[in-house]
Amino acid sequence: MKTKASAANDHPCFECGTGTLVSVLEPFTTRTAEGLEITVPDVPMERCSHCGDTVLSAEAAAMVDAWIDRATGRLSRDELQAFLDQYQLTQREAEQVLGLGEKMISRWLKGPARVSGSMSNYIRLLMADAQAFDILRQRRWGSTTIQRSA
Repeated sequence: MKTKASAANDHPCFECGTGTLVSVLEPFTTRTAEGLEITVPDVPMERCSHCGDTVLSAEAAAMVDAWIDRATGRLSRDELQAFLDQYQLTQREAEQVLGLGEKMISRWLKGPARVSGSMSNYIRLLMADAQAFDILRQRRWGSTTIQRSA
């Protein structure tokens, strides 16, 4: 564990209120929703000198998310945005083409939800095959009218 001595920047611990948060640079281990344990090396974080609670900055959390995306083969937020840009889709249009629920793309782009591995592969395939994408776009999965053959 590497620590940075910077008493002027130390903050009280949010968890225990007794200790102070001290900057450290060390591996961070997390578990994915599927139960896969992933360790990200050299993550800048703050650790309480009393209770040991750790706090990740937004930048550190983004670093961990990017590492998890690479380790699991999931589509990154940048790749998802590239998909929208490639086909000039709004989030709602992409949800309709992919057969997703409302606000799912927004959750993937901004929120805690992550694109699954299988959906990541599906979107990458559509990015590589414009003809397959056009077939799906014409299919209109989100349409409320269902045509049945007689």
